[in-house]
This record gives sequence, C-alpha cells and structure tokens, in this order.
Amino acid sequence: MLENHVPPCLPCIGTYLTELAYIDYRDESVDFLRFYPEETDLDKSTRTAQIINELQRFQVPYHLTEVPRLQTWLQSELVRVRPKETDSQTLYRQSLGVEL
Repeated sequence: MLENHVPPCLPCIGTYLTELAYIDYRDESVDFLRFYPEETDLDKSTRTAQIINELQRFQVPYHLTEVPRLQTWLQSELVRVRPKETDSQTLYRQSLGVEL
C-alpha cells in the first residue's frame, strides 16, 4: 500500500527495520546460502539501499498549522507530568518499579 501512497505519511518503521535485519541475517544463514548460492554482497547492498531509498521518500516537510489552544494545553500537560526530580538514579528506580 505504501508504494502507491503519495507522501506525506508515517510508514511503520518496524517493518523496514525487520527487512533490514532479515537482509543482514540471511547473509549469515547457512540454509539461505544453500538455497540461494547466487546471492552476493552486492545483492545485499542493493536491497539495503532500496529499503533506505523507500524510507527517504517519506521524508518530506509536513505543512502543519499551529493551534494556539492546543499548544497551551500541551504545554500545561507537559509541566504537570514532568518529574520534579531530575536525578537519573531516582528516575531509573521509578522505571524499574513500573516494569514490575
């Protein structure tokens, strides 16, 4: 669907990262090399470049309009939820507590 979509849009980055990881992994896979012996480093580089080019296609400026009332609300919420302490150890302990 993304191939036919005209930017701007937000693609699912996880899909692209999975593809890149698979390209890297399949080079090291004995089974893959057994079934596709003609696969070369050039093919790997070409496919990686294709994926990166596809992602770059979506990097266009968004023409957003500022909504003052929304900006004010966002600022007030950020101030409300911002931790009072910036001690990294305290924040780390809090994050561990949330994980449990």
